[in-house]
This record gives sequence, C-alpha cells and structure tokens, in this order.
Amino acid sequence: MNQSRFCKMEIMGVLFTFLMGTLLHFVYTWSNGAVWSILFGAINESVWEHVKIFAMPYLLWGVFELACARPYFKMFVISKVVGLYFLAAAIILFYYIYSGILGSNVLAVDIISVFVWISLAHAVSYRLALLERDIRAWFVPALFALLLFGAMYFGFSAAPPRIELFRDPVTNTYGLYTAGLSAYQ
Repeated sequence: MNQSRFCKMEIMGVLFTFLMGTLLHFVYTWSNGAVWSILFGAINESVWEHVKIFAMPYLLWGVFELACARPYFKMFVISKVVGLYFLAAAIILFYYIYSGILGSNVLAVDIISVFVWISLAHAVSYRLALLERDIRAWFVPALFALLLFGAMYFGFSAAPPRIELFRDPVTNTYGLYTAGLSAYQ
C-alpha cells in the first residue's frame, strides 16, 4: 500500500464525509419523507440523526478506499470501526459538554466541531491502519462492533429509546414525525 496515496485519500475522505453528510442533513426534507431517505437522511434534529448523517459517508468512503488503496484488510476494517466510534462519541460528547456549558447550541460551533471530529476520525483510522503493531486479533470484535453500529443506525431512526440523544429539540419528539402524528411522541 502506498502511504502517500493513502494519506491523500484520507484527506479527500474528510471533505467527502463532511460535504456528503451536510447534504444528507436535508435529503429527508428534500424527498418529502421518502422511505429510502429515512435510512440515509436526518429525519429530525436530534443529536443521533446528526451522528447518522456523517457515519454513512465515512463508511462509504472507507469502502472506496478499500477498493482503491488496497490496504491490509483486517487492519483497515479495525481502523475504520475505531474511527467510526470515535466520530460518533466525539460528536455526542462535545455537543452535550459545550451546549451544557453555554446553555444552548451554536450552529457555527456545531459545524466547525463536526469538521474537526471528521478530520480526527480519519486521522485515527489512518494511524491505526498503518500501525506496525499487529492488531489483527481485534478483527472479530471490530466486525461485531460494526454490526452493532449498523443495527443502531437502521433501528434508532424509526424506534429510538426515549432518551435525550434521540429527542428532536424542535418538535420535542422521538424518531419519525410526520404531520404531527407519531407513535413515538
């Protein structure tokens, strides 16, 4: 694997993840709530939905990298899963810490911080993929963690737990909300 090329791909991945995630923020609304958009777009303004819209392009870029850069498969999968969980945790923790301190969120801080977390997630993934220490023993747990994230990704939009992470602060509802009718209100 060419390290220089792989590094450039990670940098392009930061831009792809940020721009595609930003577009996915609006796809549910733009499609008038089409069923396919529930899986990929933000269905409300909850913190979870913001994690979701950046997780998908992060993983899609990983598939592209896998096909183009041909990294060591097991190391790459482990590194991408760690990066994915880092991204999700950073978005969630930073949002609640800073908005708790300020008493509300600030859109500019949200946007800038997401870009920073995406950049760091790609950097973490890059460093782990090139690690000289053998971490291939973590491949099966990483696959399990990826499947778990997939289950959460697809399940929590339609039927989220009733906790703050999934509450839409605009409508004060959880999950899908259509024309004022929601089973999760």
